[in-house]
Amino acid sequence: MVNFYRRFLPVCTDTILPFTNLLSGPKRSCELIAAALVAFGKVKAALVDATLLTHSAPDAPIFLMVDASNVAFCAVLQQHLAGPTLPFAFFSRKLTSVESCYSTFWRGLLAVYLAVKHFRYFLEGKDFRVLTDRKPLIFAPKSNSNKLNPRELRQLEYISQFTSDIRPIGGARNEVADALSRSSIAHLKLSPGIDLAEMAAEQRHVGS
Repeated sequence: MVNFYRRFLPVCTDTILPFTNLLSGPKRSCELIAAALVAFGKVKAALVDATLLTHSAPDAPIFLMVDASNVAFCAVLQQHLAGPTLPFAFFSRKLTSVESCYSTFWRGLLAVYLAVKHFRYFLEGKDFRVLTDRKPLIFAPKSNSNKLNPRELRQLEYISQFTSDIRPIGGARNEVADALSRSSIAHLKLSPGIDLAEMAAEQRHVGS
């Protein structure tokens, strides 16, 4: 995800250097060091700043990239300009224990529904394209309604009020929404060797 947007992130190479050093060399288990956690916080802030610097271009194509894992629903709203594709905003929500048991199709449909509902203030009255790596969703708007349950029908009906343009995108190309839907960083634990005082000192050093 960072690599996808790195052209919009000032001094990205320097910011993620602790992670680059951590991941270089042969495959092995890694312990998060203080500098890496500080770098993670800074690159998150840089991604937020990148969305704040993006303004709507009236004629620019709009894309809603959506993904659903067994952990979270996530989406990114983007516009494609002459060269780059720029992010507008991000959306994510953790799955409930019940939702995590649903089928892959249903999770994918719910992800699109939630994303469209979340960004409806921006999408209403505009042409946009939904991109997903769940191929069955591409045909859902034209599928036999007898194959769908009432909840799926309601969600498809809501989505169709905004768009029926749902296109496939390979999982490798859906890296932004896919990254957001992976296991939460909240699940990461501090390595036993991390010194919180050292982390605070590192933050002061980076911010100076």
